[in-house]
Amino acid sequence: MPDSRNLIRAVLVAGLLAGLVTGVFHLVVSEPFVDRAIDLEARIQEREFQSTGATDERHDEVFSRRTQKGGLIVGTLLYGVAVGALFAGAYALLAARLPGRSQRARVAALAGAALAAVVLVPFLKYPPNPPGVGDPGTLARRQLLYVSCVLLSFAGFWLAARLASRLQARAGRRKAVGGAVLFGLVWSALLLLLLPGRTDPVHTPTGLLWQFRTASLAGQLVFWVVFGALFAAVLERP
Repeated sequence: MPDSRNLIRAVLVAGLLAGLVTGVFHLVVSEPFVDRAIDLEARIQEREFQSTGATDERHDEVFSRRTQKGGLIVGTLLYGVAVGALFAGAYALLAARLPGRSQRARVAALAGAALAAVVLVPFLKYPPNPPGVGDPGTLARRQLLYVSCVLLSFAGFWLAARLASRLQARAGRRKAVGGAVLFGLVWSALLLLLLPGRTDPVHTPTGLLWQFRTASLAGQLVFWVVFGALFAAVLERP
């Protein structure tokens, strides 16, 4: 089991720096798409009010876009530390069973599995929309579906890790890893097939929508690459 002091140091250094890099990435790459989507949605709603003669009951936003962008950095810093703490706990429990001969390889294996379980699978099922896009009345349902997908996907990852642990003693590490990967793929496929889809109308142009989604996914990839590299580097230091 890795030294607890090194783990805490790795969480703070890797989590905060990866969170900062990710926040800056989103400010530069993702936020312009958010601004465009919000403007388009506002214009569509304005045209709907004008065509129906209804009263525009929209309220001013609680926080300005400038404040929201500042909060983005704070949010990604907190996200980095929180995810880092969970990652460190999982690594402490699973390090001896992870594939790879070096600590860097084991960290990369766990980070890749986490990326697949809590980012890629939910993204494939429920790709994100820019803030303000979609029916506000279904927001709670959409959030519940997404969180359920993340939790179920993580549960599949945990079961795959348990399966690998049991198979390793009987069939060796290579077959254990293969069995765990196969189980994870089947579990993920079932989630994608069986979880209900979203039916909200989205007025944002398809090109802009997928630019935002691609930027969101790229931000997650940036976080996990930076976090994994820094986490391993800190652990390897004496």
